Amino acid sequence: MKHLGRVWISLLGTLSAVGIPIYAYKAWIKTDYTDFSVYLRAGARLAAGDYANIYTLADGASPYRYAPPTLLLMRPLAFFEEHTARLVWFFGQLVSFALGFILLERAVRRSRVARKNPMGSWGITAFGGLFIFRLMLDTLSIGQISGSLFLAF
Repeated sequence: MKHLGRVWISLLGTLSAVGIPIYAYKAWIKTDYTDFSVYLRAGARLAAGDYANIYTLADGASPYRYAPPTLLLMRPLAFFEEHTARLVWFFGQLVSFALGFILLERAVRRSRVARKNPMGSWGITAFGGLFIFRLMLDTLSIGQISGSLFLAF
């Protein structure tokens, strides 16, 4: 049972080593409508001082899908070309997910469950990460703010 934690950590590490570069490439080449493109346009309007048009139906199906504090994160990205901004956002959200898992592991480590479980806190955290791995990759590729939300939680 002690080695089971290492198995989950190895599996998540292997999937990450394969999946993250593939999804980074997918995010780079994506040119159709994404959440990120809506966020970026709103951030560009904020940077230009066009406060009256930050939320506009011209952005597509749902321009109200982001919270106003998100604009503070998107404003600096408006100065980059869209593909570059999308990759910066991708890796920023990836770092947010990673930091969220580090904080989650520290919380698990302090719990009774981790002290009694031979998998250890990293094994438990990696096991949980496997359940949401695909969701993380999908949210990263379309530019959602899920990494920031996960870290904040």
